[in-house]
Amino acid sequence: SLAMMEKALLTKSSQWDYEYEWRIIHQVAGFGPVSFDHNTLTGIIFGAACKQETIDVISATNAGRKNPLKLSKAHADNRHFQLNITPLP
Repeated sequence: SLAMMEKALLTKSSQWDYEYEWRIIHQVAGFGPVSFDHNTLTGIIFGAACKQETIDVISATNAGRKNPLKLSKAHADNRHFQLNITPLP
């Protein structure tokens, strides 16, 4: 049901509160790009499975920004059930 899907997408464990993550769901338009003021974006965390080519393209674009974004990458922790996030150079 729609209510169950919303709960799954909008519920977050308190362990991850420090992330200050924003989730945008447009119920009418469905999946796809969302427009927003680009000045409000402060950083990007690339997922653990993100391809290096994607990181390279975004990094090159970021280098040309007036106010570059903070870029980080998630890495699976082999000892614990968690992701470690490290800043990219």
